Amino acid sequence: MRQQYSIGFKMSDFKQKEKGRCAYCQKSLPKYRKKYCSDECSDEVFEKFVKPTIKDWNVVRREVRERDKFTCQKCGFKSKDDYALEVHHIKPVKSHPELEFDKENCITLCKNCHKYTFKNFGKNKKLFGVEG
Repeated sequence: MRQQYSIGFKMSDFKQKEKGRCAYCQKSLPKYRKKYCSDECSDEVFEKFVKPTIKDWNVVRREVRERDKFTCQKCGFKSKDDYALEVHHIKPVKSHPELEFDKENCITLCKNCHKYTFKNFGKNKKLFGVEG
């Protein structure tokens, strides 16, 4: 289940329920708009949902890198530089959205191993213990 914030919104609240209606307030969309009827609605969604998600992900990233001692879990590369190491979801968020902020579903990888992992995901499922 996707994390819900104290303000009471979650991402599914902002999907268009009816074509031609604003995904936030449900008013009619002007012809030149695709999802939100105004910049105000778009800004509200960003402030109430997107911004808190970014903060939460940054906390998870920091904690996972600290847990893994700033070391790539595949090749052993070490670095305290934020840009040298990336945090990878073992089970993809697309198929397991409930694990998006789960630290146990994340590992630290260097940029090269992360790129290799995405490029060869099907071949690497056993390596990371992923069933699908």
